[in-house]
Amino acid sequence: MDEDHPVKIHSFSGKVAENELFFQVTSLGGRSLYVWVGMGDGRMDDLALAAPTPYDASKGRLPTTTKVLGNSGQNDTEALAAKLSKRLGKPVLLSLNSNFQASSPVWADLEKILFQEIKLTPQAF
Repeated sequence: MDEDHPVKIHSFSGKVAENELFFQVTSLGGRSLYVWVGMGDGRMDDLALAAPTPYDASKGRLPTTTKVLGNSGQNDTEALAAKLSKRLGKPVLLSLNSNFQASSPVWADLEKILFQEIKLTPQAF
């Protein structure tokens, strides 16, 4: 790992539908991210990977995604990982451990908290 870009961990939280949601961002040498989102119980039931490719970028598409862990029929985590990867321009592993579905109105609140934190502390991402 590059000594100029060590592993860094950034934690924050926010309220979504009367629930405290916890976020932990691990920057892996500045070249990729692992983002864990959950209710505080430390579960990891779901994990998706999104990685930008030159082909995706040239076509204006979202990064390529795959489900690493969890129900492959639910693509919510993959979709959010793709948005993060496109925004940050690097591979993102996202573990989303909540009962919220993308169709739920609170999903927008979850995304808002995450993208607001990117604006407030870009060095953590």
